[in-house]
Formats: sequence, C-alpha cells, structure tokens
Amino acid sequence: MPEIVIDDLSVAYRERGGEFLAVDRLTLRVGDGSIMAVVGPSGAGKSTLLAAVAGLIEPRSGRISVGGVPTRPGKVGLMPQEDLLLPWLTVLDNAALGLEFGGVPVREARERALAALQDFGLGAFAREHPSSLSGGMRQRVSFLRTALAGQDVLLLDEPFGSLDALTRAELHMWFLGLWQAYRSTVILVTHDVEEAAFLADTIALVTARPARVLKEIEVPFSRPRDLSLMGSPRLGRLKADLLGELLSGAPR
Repeated sequence: MPEIVIDDLSVAYRERGGEFLAVDRLTLRVGDGSIMAVVGPSGAGKSTLLAAVAGLIEPRSGRISVGGVPTRPGKVGLMPQEDLLLPWLTVLDNAALGLEFGGVPVREARERALAALQDFGLGAFAREHPSSLSGGMRQRVSFLRTALAGQDVLLLDEPFGSLDALTRAELHMWFLGLWQAYRSTVILVTHDVEEAAFLADTIALVTARPARVLKEIEVPFSRPRDLSLMGSPRLGRLKADLLGELLSGAPR
C-alpha cells in the first residue's frame, strides 16, 4: 500500500477580496497500510487538508505525494462527513458508483460491488434504496463505496460524527474489519480523541486554524483491537494526555 507524504504544505483561500490561511507549513508522513488520525478543534482546516491530499485543492506551497508520485484527483478514496448516497439508486448501484467513475465497466463494477457487499454483511440490502436504511447502514454503504473506489488510500472526514454512541461503536469494529481486509493507507479526520486512540496507529494533533502540527503520537495498542479496550485505564490515560496536549496548544 502507498505511503502518503505531506511536505511543508500551506493552503490558502481567497474570500471577500482577502486571503486567509487554512493550513500552514504542515508536514506529515502516513506509513503504508497504516491509519493516521488527525485531531484538532472544529474549523482547524482538517477538511481542507483532506481535500488537498485528494488533489481537489491546489496548495499555495509544499508538496503531497501518494506512493511516491504527486497526488491528483481520483487517485484516492475520499469520504466526506455526509454519506451522499444517491436516493434514486439501489445500495448495489451506489456501492459500484465510485468504480464506474474510475473507468471500470458497469457490469464489472456491479459484480465487484456485490461481492464486497456480501463479504461485509450488506448483501441482503443490495436491492434496497438508501431511504430504507438506518444511519449506520448508510454509513456502511458509503464506507464500502469509498473503499472500492480507492482501495489503496482512504481519506475519511469525521465519518462517525453523526452517529449515536452504540452505532458508532458497532461501526468502529466494522470499519476495522474493512481495513483489515484491504489494508489501505488511511487518514481519519476526527475531533474525538477516544475514537482516534481506538482506531489509529498514529495521531497527529493540529492547532486551530491555520492548521499546524502540534504533536505526533504513536498509539501504544497492538492489533487486532476489540471493544474491551474502550473502557481500559490505558485508553483513558492516553485520552487524557491527548486532551491535555490539545488544550495546552489552544490559543489563550
């Protein structure tokens, strides 16, 4: 799986005749087949960072490479905060959509999507429409569509944020199963330090906008992980340390 290298990245926007900086001289390296969580306050520029890695925004300066080559649109799978399933398409057609956009013939895309739906417990819903699914099921389909479209690299923008606690815990375990199958290189944007500590291999804490790296932390938990970790003193201590770092780096 490819490594993601973000080198001295700055991203700026023009608005109302002025310019504001969203990301400032940010450097990160995400190891191949690993999960990095990027954690910071709301509005810190985390979504902007993902858009730049996806090749959707031109940086003001710096470089981004995926697998040793400059990033470009369509090279990675990007999952936004909303599931964005198309209501007039079935679950199967929604899951196949990213493959089709990537140039895979419709019949092959549907065959691959159906096999993945069956592998990950969604086969019974293949002919349903999104309106008949729960929020958690919709997120599963969105995850799978993103994974199929960009199996090597996944960029996830707070994908669990809208879910209730029980559904979120179920989706955490489901996502880890998906990652275990594909071993994609993942950047997960979240504001939830517990979620970051449970899912990721490395956590990058970023400041309020413009986003700068405050600290990188290696997560000390082995894999595979299960829900017993969530209530453990080890995770509680790491969560407290992460919150302390974020609060110490917050503007006064």
